[in-house]
Amino acid sequence: MNDTTPQIAQEMIDRFRAMSPQERLERGASLMNAGWEFAEIFVRKRFPEINELEFKRELVRYFYGDAMAAMIRS
Repeated sequence: MNDTTPQIAQEMIDRFRAMSPQERLERGASLMNAGWEFAEIFVRKRFPEINELEFKRELVRYFYGDAMAAMIRS
């Protein structure tokens, strides 16, 4: 599924190519932070009563799955 026209897609590619490496890094970090913030909100809403350790475990589960979450111990 693609909701972006070829012209707009090319314009986006051109803008990314025009960025300096620092700008690309900052953009990537910003997107990553937004993803973490979204996940934190999701986990807090889904499990409003959990403690901090359980919260961290659920956050890891959200991103990395059950096997990684099981590694988080008190």
